[in-house]
Amino acid sequence: MNGSARVITAILLLGGAWITATQFLRPTPRATSPMRHEAYVWQRSWNAAVTNAIHTHASHFASIVPLAAEIAWKEGNPQTTFVAINFELLKSSGKRIGLALRIGPYPGPFQSTGQPLDQIADVAASLLATASDHGLPVSELHLDFDCADSQLDGYRLWVTALRTRLSQTPVILTALPSWLNERAFGQLAAAADGFILQVHSLERPGHQTGEAELCDPVRARAWVEQASRWNQPFRVALPTYSYLAAFGPDREFLGASAEGPMRIWPANATLREIRTDPIAMKNLVHDWDISRPARLEGIIWYRLPVETDVLNWSWPTLEAVMQARTPTSHWELVHRWKNPGLAEFILTNDGEVDIPIQPSARVRWQNARLVAGDGWNGYDLAETGANEVELRRNKSVPGRPLRPGESRSIGWIRFSPAEPTPLTVEPL
Repeated sequence: MNGSARVITAILLLGGAWITATQFLRPTPRATSPMRHEAYVWQRSWNAAVTNAIHTHASHFASIVPLAAEIAWKEGNPQTTFVAINFELLKSSGKRIGLALRIGPYPGPFQSTGQPLDQIADVAASLLATASDHGLPVSELHLDFDCADSQLDGYRLWVTALRTRLSQTPVILTALPSWLNERAFGQLAAAADGFILQVHSLERPGHQTGEAELCDPVRARAWVEQASRWNQPFRVALPTYSYLAAFGPDREFLGASAEGPMRIWPANATLREIRTDPIAMKNLVHDWDISRPARLEGIIWYRLPVETDVLNWSWPTLEAVMQARTPTSHWELVHRWKNPGLAEFILTNDGEVDIPIQPSARVRWQNARLVAGDGWNGYDLAETGANEVELRRNKSVPGRPLRPGESRSIGWIRFSPAEPTPLTVEPL
């Protein structure tokens, strides 16, 4: 290379560096309108509860994105699991429908032809063809690839080739915040039609007591601002779920359990709930509705609440958060007479959030004597006076949160003579 060529090369390199620097230094354009909301359906079995949730709540979202297939690698060979999606139900919703393809970790090498790209492309094409056979146009294909930060250049080869093969369907990537720090991410993002920034469940929880947050709103805000510096439209994935992390006696991490069949942990294991705070998520929605990077197009919730969920929000919680308002919390502790002299004590949640820890209760009466009584659903009954008992929450019995709209009987007492007056019930 002669001297003139070296000078020209240096000028070009400095010019490219200046363009990159100014891209990250100039003010980010802002948007000041309510965002659109979408939802993932991530269940692998579409039972009656899943289909009912879609039928009932799809109208509240701009689009629905179900998990359609998953590819795992065993000794370098792809193994594909398809989800039996109810395409007719999705079509009847009248909403835009995307399909998500989950791809497990792949060590490489990455190439723009041959296996494993052919397998991924064949699965994607099969999903789109099946939807088309049901008269359902697919608005976009979501690639949820568990890609290492160091492999983003290789991933770009796949994405570029897939966009060529699936020319009529936009390809959207799930991206992690750590990718934003990689030089290769800019080219990867440019190779796709947009990306979903996942800001939840990113690190292994530590062994502390009490609950922990699944999504840190401070970090989420910072990551969104960082993501906006790339010249690509994006959405942010916010969580609605919780999970349980298990630790052994020496604080080693044993594993985690989320929705689905509960895992059996050793008797000496300590469980810690990693949860999503509805108020923190509401504040994010509210703040982004007022001012956000213009390239942030909306929120996609992970995931659509289903009635049988145990560790996911209930629908009233998500509905309130999407409206950028604080979900109401309200419960009542009442009694009713099942038979003359037989009182049943009931907790009712008529708010919009779960009641995770139900209160104990004190029952007082006059002009009658206690004949018999008991607590249930995690409660014990203890006599604390001549005309007084307590229904105490048994902390050694795992309790299920009281969901919005649910009622739960916590005990009963039989009196003689019937229906003492007065009878009062108060929480402890």
